[in-house]
Amino acid sequence: MWRGIQPMVFSEISDRPSKTIAVGECSNSGINWLEPRDVTFHDAADGINQLTGRPAIRSSHAGGANTLFADGSVHFLADDIKPETLRGLLTSAGGENVEIPE
Repeated sequence: MWRGIQPMVFSEISDRPSKTIAVGECSNSGINWLEPRDVTFHDAADGINQLTGRPAIRSSHAGGANTLFADGSVHFLADDIKPETLRGLLTSAGGENVEIPE
């Protein structure tokens, strides 16, 4: 997930799927959901609802954004998520031991 233009299959996720973000909201990004273009890992790792001028995980919800994890669960991640936690959740094979903040 977040490997650029190369597709990834489920069996390649060595981190726990329940701890791996597959899809995040991308409000006001200029990217149509049918378009073959995505937010990069670098831009997603900038934080939730950050106004970077680049496509990122961003929503119209106050306080955070919804994210879909590789196990099919959906979690609302707060704007103030720790950067190292967000980066750990964005990797599929980084080996980080992260918890999803409640």
